[in-house]
Amino acid sequence: MTEEAPPRATPSSDVPPASAPHKKPRNVAELVIVRGGIAALLLLVAWQGVARYGYSQTVEPLTAAMRAADESEQSVTEADVRRMLQGFSNWAECPVDPATKESRAEKFTWVGPFKSYSLIVCYGVEGRSEAETIVLRTDTP
Repeated sequence: MTEEAPPRATPSSDVPPASAPHKKPRNVAELVIVRGGIAALLLLVAWQGVARYGYSQTVEPLTAAMRAADESEQSVTEADVRRMLQGFSNWAECPVDPATKESRAEKFTWVGPFKSYSLIVCYGVEGRSEAETIVLRTDTP
């Protein structure tokens, strides 16, 4: 007759299951500092994004309107410029450059924490009426 070998014990049944090492909880002050720093960086990036978005959403349609006005012999007025402004821009009256014969100029600036974007709108250039917007300049590359 054949003798049956006793069932072999498996190593996993002999050894109690190893528990995962217990993680030490983080210090509350450390959590506040790390999460506060992350939140501050996110706010700065959002602020910069809002400045860039407002600038882009103003310059693109204004440039397109200027091109369309050049092709159709119409003009873009100050009211058109005001209507196309997007975002939160600062406004300032610019000094007039006598060489360009501008009657007046306005500077719109979208301020971010890392970079500011500026747009200068000149009115009444080269003897045309002040109601016509003729030149756009940007201080931002």
